Amino acid sequence: MQNTLLFARKGLGRLYEAAIAKIFNELQLARRDANYATVAGRKTLSKKAQVILDEFRKDAVELFKECAYSEKDLTERRIVGEAETLGVHIKSESFDGNESLVEESIEAFDESILLQTRRMMMTLRKVIRKDIFTVMRYVYEGDVTRKKASELALPAMLDNIPSYFFTDRSGKRWKTDFYFDTLILSLLNYLELDIVINIIVRSGYDLIKVTKKGKDPVILSISNDEKHLPLEEAHTIFHPRSSAIPHFWREQYAI
Repeated sequence: MQNTLLFARKGLGRLYEAAIAKIFNELQLARRDANYATVAGRKTLSKKAQVILDEFRKDAVELFKECAYSEKDLTERRIVGEAETLGVHIKSESFDGNESLVEESIEAFDESILLQTRRMMMTLRKVIRKDIFTVMRYVYEGDVTRKKASELALPAMLDNIPSYFFTDRSGKRWKTDFYFDTLILSLLNYLELDIVINIIVRSGYDLIKVTKKGKDPVILSISNDEKHLPLEEAHTIFHPRSSAIPHFWREQYAI
């Protein structure tokens, strides 16, 4: 998990920084263009920025897809090994449905990135509106042409640098690297748990052993039997930045 997370975080960070740099470059070039303060000029810049954000989203999803499928393969191999140590042979059909779980995780990631790219575009549009306001103030107060006003306003516009934040559904702002960490770790944690549950259920077993550094192991029952904690407890154990690991466990014969 840690290697997968590190790979995803670094890769997404590079993609994000590259996209931000491209948008900023297009913005600074547009500001020096005589048509920037016109409707056509603003539309041209917005279209270029949207292309950059769409490319970032596409590349980010491809990167996460690679990580998600890697996590699936690692989890499957781990569970097979754990089951064998307990005298259980996992059949290939027990893996059915795991790919669907991966695709659901990828879709959730894509939705989160799409939401952020939309907010990034909104931030850029706010910057553009502020630039236009600056230009028009020179037009009306200085009684000059829009072209001349754009020249006069250029220093102020160049200092108007967009500040991008990632915002969750509650409206809380996050630093970019921490947001990526939390998003990826949360999705991969739940993907790992869902795959383990799927394999155990399809194998005809019921129990999940959860280990966490510095804590006693916890046994969860998928069927919610009376001797173990119910599966619903997994949501409190596997929080977004949890280090908990789900394992195959056997205390009884197959059901």
